[in-house]
Amino acid sequence: MKNKRSNDERQAGRGNLGQVKGVVFDFDGTIVSIHIDFRGIKEILLESALKSGLRVVDKEKPILELLDSISRENPGNRSVRGFISGIKKILLEEEMKSACLACPLPGSIKLMENLRDRGIKIAIFTRNCRQAVMSVVEKCSIPHDVIVTRDDVSRVKPDKEHLSRVASLLELKENEIIVAGDHPMDIRSARNFNALSCGLVSGAACRKDFEREGADFVFDSIEDMGYLFGIKPLMPRKLPNPLLGYLLK
Repeated sequence: MKNKRSNDERQAGRGNLGQVKGVVFDFDGTIVSIHIDFRGIKEILLESALKSGLRVVDKEKPILELLDSISRENPGNRSVRGFISGIKKILLEEEMKSACLACPLPGSIKLMENLRDRGIKIAIFTRNCRQAVMSVVEKCSIPHDVIVTRDDVSRVKPDKEHLSRVASLLELKENEIIVAGDHPMDIRSARNFNALSCGLVSGAACRKDFEREGADFVFDSIEDMGYLFGIKPLMPRKLPNPLLGYLLK
């Protein structure tokens, strides 16, 4: 019961759709198709760490957090700097390769254009590097007001700093944005910042994954976000389940 009350209180503090003035989108898997073999990169990372005699405490961490952890856990080890530099170089190379093949996901750019027509600000926040993201944004003419990559913050999402930086650049408050992404991490980011959130079901995450993270909305496609802003018309006498659930809560 205690957890239920605290969840309700947090939700109440996030404001409502009528206050939303900006949408913050995740990038890969949400706006564009980018396929990076993070599992393969992580295997290289762990193998390289073992060969370098570096201590690895939590192998389950994502790559960026794992690199930070290895740096902290191996003070004074001369191999650390070269090791981290090498892994980051591999990561950058893979991101740039993937960026060359990236293309917009169905309905993503159209939704973003419609949002801007309605005066809604658009931001992109991503754990990817700025170089790769900007190459795709320019190639695909993706509309945006603000882009914040891992190169622009000291702590990436789901840390609060990442989304806080985005909101500051948009000149919006927590209750004036909604975060949309295809990974539960995006929902966690929104929750940490006390903002509304929308999970977009993909091959990487299912509806239950988003619901467990406390997403305010869960849609099957980015196009369905149009319901939230009057871009996609509602059927007479019928509300989409995500909207109905939000109203009931």
